[in-house]
Amino acid sequence: MTEKINQIALEALKKPFLEAREKGGAKALKHLFANGQYFQLKALSVETIFPISGTQGDFKDSFRALDEVDKYDLFAADYLLRKHLSFIGRNDVSLYESCKQEAILESARYALSQDKNAKDLLMISGDFFGIQRFIFEATPADKAAKILRAKSAYVQLLTRVVAFYIVDRLGLSYLSIISTSAGKFEILGIDAPEARKRIEEIQRELNIFFTEKYFGETGIGVSVTECSFDDLQKEKYRNELRKRIDKNVEATKLNKFDLLATDPILNYDEDIDNETLCHYCNKRKVKSGESCEICDQFITIGERLVEEGFLAISKGGGDFLIFGDYYISFTKNFDSAIAIYDTNKGDFRGYAKWEISSYVKHERHSVTSFEELANASCNGDEEQGIKALISLKGDVDGMGNFIKNSDVTTDFVSFNFFSRIVDYFFSVYAPYLMREKYKNLYTVFAGGDDLFVLGAWDEVLGFAKELREDFRRFSGNGALSFSVGMTLTKPNKPVNFIARVAEEQLERSKAIDKEKDAISMFGECVKWESYIKVLTELLPALQELETKKSDLTSSAFLYRLLELIDMSKNAKDINSDKFDIKNLLWKSKLRYTFARNFDRIDDDDKANQSLANRFLGVLDKAIDNNPSETKMVLCEYIYKRRKQ
Repeated sequence: MTEKINQIALEALKKPFLEAREKGGAKALKHLFANGQYFQLKALSVETIFPISGTQGDFKDSFRALDEVDKYDLFAADYLLRKHLSFIGRNDVSLYESCKQEAILESARYALSQDKNAKDLLMISGDFFGIQRFIFEATPADKAAKILRAKSAYVQLLTRVVAFYIVDRLGLSYLSIISTSAGKFEILGIDAPEARKRIEEIQRELNIFFTEKYFGETGIGVSVTECSFDDLQKEKYRNELRKRIDKNVEATKLNKFDLLATDPILNYDEDIDNETLCHYCNKRKVKSGESCEICDQFITIGERLVEEGFLAISKGGGDFLIFGDYYISFTKNFDSAIAIYDTNKGDFRGYAKWEISSYVKHERHSVTSFEELANASCNGDEEQGIKALISLKGDVDGMGNFIKNSDVTTDFVSFNFFSRIVDYFFSVYAPYLMREKYKNLYTVFAGGDDLFVLGAWDEVLGFAKELREDFRRFSGNGALSFSVGMTLTKPNKPVNFIARVAEEQLERSKAIDKEKDAISMFGECVKWESYIKVLTELLPALQELETKKSDLTSSAFLYRLLELIDMSKNAKDINSDKFDIKNLLWKSKLRYTFARNFDRIDDDDKANQSLANRFLGVLDKAIDNNPSETKMVLCEYIYKRRKQ
């Protein structure tokens, strides 16, 4: 039935577009977050996801770009419609989402008509649990650059392949897959005894797969939720169905592997010693060189993603077996390919685009090591600045509450549009920003509503500031906020330690208050707004003072300021057990410290005297009102100028 239902779904996918082209009704689409603002009437791209006042572009250009959509397979056609129709509105919704919904629902109607035992619809949800452990656990620092991004890409590959496998086993269309991102997928199927039986079989296959290959440390849980066509409509979808889906997903997480119904005995390699233990996972026996068979596959897939421009998913044969009888290959000419994806940036080349390779700095097809990234800090100047990494973990604040209460996530269509565009910001726009401006970075994962990157410490910090500002612009300056946790380390630190500390820093940001919009780094946690305010006031003053009178910004002076900042913080915390009344003297000590350096300025040097006095005023105010923010700014300034 798969070929027939795929053809039905493809025709249904194009139907709303053909109707809009023939009957009209297309118009500019209001932006997700900004009242009175719109998306541009242009193709989906990194430039067009941001809100604008009024309307720009002509939807007829997008329609003309789809003149030859009939000659492409369902994956390429779906991509083209998503690219050109996402920001065209019809009946107050994205025209592409109308197309996608029509394909999903028509597939379900056809499947229902073919099974007399079917009751109604079934929402099938998949969740790849233990992702961070899967990516980071046991990976040595000197091997991390070669394998971390490859493992993250493998999560994306496996998630999509499992979704393909499910729709194939259930006789659904590949267009029945609503979404696959951030280790999750959703599929709309039918509620029939045979379908439920096959889903249970697939879950057992997944349990065996993850037990045998990954010792049960991670896995994919598949949950099902009964629903109807009516459940997909306004309010009912968000207020009822979405809650039932989330509840069932959580219940599946609590019943991982169903150990009472399976044989939990694990297989392991024998005769392992220091010479034969895999240098990447430290769990299996090496196949050849330094890596076991599984890690070797990760590494090779990662290398091929960098080198090749196409990725094919096929059944029955290919370069790499992923799950079941599904393989992937890095070619566009594989005869039995089910889907071929173009993984390159740039123009459409006849196949659906998939931005799976994200951004990782590489040279001559070789991934740049973490040590090389650290050495690129401060423009790679060996005599200036510290050479270190910053790891950044960030995600959107209050996403759950926004989904529950916002007008833009009420029904099936609007929820999917919202999810897709937010995912696009992190999975496509964030790597684009790295590629264009912050090249000494390494993406571990980026998608859904979060990301984890590391790289040259000063470039990660610059990237964080710009990405947060861009997210504010994207989300209408307040509808949603973005918090980050960052940790500064040397490149030889174990990556699981780096990941854990970055996660802890993010948790600090999330705990600052209900609204969040916070940043944690250099041992401090503050609101983004206050940090940016102090940064824009204090940093120019520091730079000007150093230019005119560098001895006033000596390292000894700057480190003394850090001590005074700690005194100021303690002086404000009167109820603390660590409160020391002597710290109330920080202001007088600041003036004394400043005067000692100020004496180096000649009495007749009035210009520099005035400059120094202005700087003292800025500094005194910053330490008094925002000591934590001031410490963060000073640390950045010190680390950028300190010699190795």
